[in-house]
Amino acid sequence: MEIPDSTIESALKVLNSPNHAKAKAAAEYSEKQLKVTVARLASSSDLKTVADREVFALTHPDYAKALEDHRLVSEAYYAARDRRDAASALVDCWRSLKADGRRADRIG
Repeated sequence: MEIPDSTIESALKVLNSPNHAKAKAAAEYSEKQLKVTVARLASSSDLKTVADREVFALTHPDYAKALEDHRLVSEAYYAARDRRDAASALVDCWRSLKADGRRADRIG
């Protein structure tokens, strides 16, 4: 089995790209924004109990929008993570193949 150099170069570009870090930071920020949205909505409610204010916040359209935004950002992060993991696995496989080739050259 041979892995073309162009494929390895593409994998190395993925590994050297800041896209994964940016996507992870965006996902973490989005998660915190969900909490801020709940707190903001709950505090804006005139309801008496904490439970009622929380239900108000979690059922509010602004929270639904924040939740949908978080879903989209999380999808982008998972896609970036999967690309990075696949690139890493490809490079590991390439390294193993190269090492096996060198070992075969020494033996043969």
